[in-house]
Amino acid sequence: MGSGQGSVTAAGIIAELPSLMTELSKGTLTVAALPRPLAQGEDAWTAPTEPGQRVVLTVTA
Repeated sequence: MGSGQGSVTAAGIIAELPSLMTELSKGTLTVAALPRPLAQGEDAWTAPTEPGQRVVLTVTA
């Protein structure tokens, strides 16, 4: 099916949200987030990461 927007219908995604929230609240699914300020977005985009790590751009008020 591929991945990303368009590979599953919006209705299909919405139908899975309750199950996803259940698994997230149980801690079954985890993400190795690597927070970076939005101002560092360009550098964060090309920075190397460890396998499984995901860059998350953050915004401060």
